[in-house]
Amino acid sequence: MNPSLKILLPILLFTKFSLCSAYTSLFVSDNHQPDSLKTGWYFVVNSNGYKIQLEKTNKVYHLNPIPFISKKDIKSVEVFLIRNEVYGLEMDFNNKATKIWEVATDKSFKEYSELAFVLNGKLIYTAIAKHGKISNGKSAIIREDYSKTEIEKIKSLLQLKE
Repeated sequence: MNPSLKILLPILLFTKFSLCSAYTSLFVSDNHQPDSLKTGWYFVVNSNGYKIQLEKTNKVYHLNPIPFISKKDIKSVEVFLIRNEVYGLEMDFNNKATKIWEVATDKSFKEYSELAFVLNGKLIYTAIAKHGKISNGKSAIIREDYSKTEIEKIKSLLQLKE
């Protein structure tokens, strides 16, 4: 990677996240929010974000309404077996999203803040990067309350072209 790009990338990403936060505080409230969120990864915020319920639970989250990784940034998805009848979905990101994911997971780890995945306007997963930043460009959705069929459906939806 170009040395000057190595210096600029964290600054640009910080600027993007700061602008997203400013947008959230200015334009999103319980009374005025977009109809639905696009498929992608989002930051969970304390308040003044897009209010959304985690699928299959009663838990409600507030998300920054601008995804930091979108569906177009996902190169491939694979279903995998974790243990007896528990399946997960692995996502592999493109190069740009890999760098963004590294910064986002580092932020999640250092601030113990959650990241959220939205699929077609539904919040389906939240997690914290508990072991530090993730540099390999991969993510996974693992929910024990999702069947293999549901995980395969998520895979199919992510593979559809927009």
